[in-house]
Amino acid sequence: MATTISSSNSDVGTNHQYLGFIIGQKKHFNFVVVDSVTSELISNAFVEGDEVKEFVEDISHIFNQKFKAVFLNVGEYQSEVYPKSYDFCKELKAALNLCNIPNHFFTHLQWCLSGLLISSGYIPTIDQYVLFVTQFGDEANVICYKYTQNGYANVATKDVDISESRDDENICADILQLCPNPSISIIKANAATMKRFKKLLKNLKIFSVPQDFSIVDPKYITEHSKWFFDRSFSNFHVLPVPSSMVKLFVQDGSQEFSFIVISNHAQLPVSHSRTVQKIVNYCCVSMNKEIILEKCLPDQKAHQHNVTLSIDEEGFVDYKVEAILLPHVHILQYKLTTNLKSGIPVITFIENLSFICIKKDGKTDYEYLESWNGKFGMDLYISFDEEKPKYCQDALEVARTEPTFSVFGMLFCIL
Repeated sequence: MATTISSSNSDVGTNHQYLGFIIGQKKHFNFVVVDSVTSELISNAFVEGDEVKEFVEDISHIFNQKFKAVFLNVGEYQSEVYPKSYDFCKELKAALNLCNIPNHFFTHLQWCLSGLLISSGYIPTIDQYVLFVTQFGDEANVICYKYTQNGYANVATKDVDISESRDDENICADILQLCPNPSISIIKANAATMKRFKKLLKNLKIFSVPQDFSIVDPKYITEHSKWFFDRSFSNFHVLPVPSSMVKLFVQDGSQEFSFIVISNHAQLPVSHSRTVQKIVNYCCVSMNKEIILEKCLPDQKAHQHNVTLSIDEEGFVDYKVEAILLPHVHILQYKLTTNLKSGIPVITFIENLSFICIKKDGKTDYEYLESWNGKFGMDLYISFDEEKPKYCQDALEVARTEPTFSVFGMLFCIL
């Protein structure tokens, strides 16, 4: 595939400063090039699903002109080559960064709402609210945003039944429940529904948008570039939220045990951390119910783990699982040596771990028994995948691969 930048309307020279925009549909995407000075459309190339891999591999040649930046809205793109859109985004990001091309990923919602704001030309004052109403058949998606110094922050969203059988007053009350006093309502609907909305919301300032509204408009691309190069220019910038819920979890058979869940209403960037008892299984991260990052078995030389899940402002996910060594383990040795003169062996428990301390012949201090995994202790698991049960560390592999044949928390069973 050879995607070229050409235009019948202008002389394309190397002195131009171009802006690129890649927008993904279900099975294909468009690559749009705009002159950053004049907002003139230079090229609009259509890339089919079977050409996408070649496009990504050929980015260094495709971007052979002088690009100021490339913006991407490809979260909804899927193909046989990239069944997970997240993998496609990661590969595109890596290819553009390798070529030192400034770039930024937008969610589909973020780009669309920004486009509506740009079309309206309306700029509220700080702390004013904007209401977006979009018709989908007999329902309307209603989103309330608050204008801040950094852009428009999501406040709340809901779907409202707008079928003909519903009373107008109830529809109006449902819509304004999220935002009683918006400075403007931006409405995208068909002609008949728009007429109804204007009657319902007659006391509000309304900007109407036809349903065939196109988000591939050169002026949208140049307006986004103003924010990209100067973050104080937030007149039309919608602050991003995740395209779907993101979870950090372990899978135990058919069950998932979540450590951190970030909702699709969280403002990006976002990062959450928490401390959990020792994780002995593989950690997974899912987005839109699909596992998107490589599974990871945490460092097993730990008493607990600290887990962190982060999403940057472009929607890229990262996670860390860090080993924690408890100070109590060292303190115990000292206290036993100081207070227990008999020298008898001691077994102790912390969460799902057990430890054995002994005083060896000729020694004055207590030590952790190395055959019981020393200062790291034994995990309290039993597996029953074979006739003879396996215990502790010997049972861990079964717990990871066939969790229905294993049990843990044995201390609580005994007690």
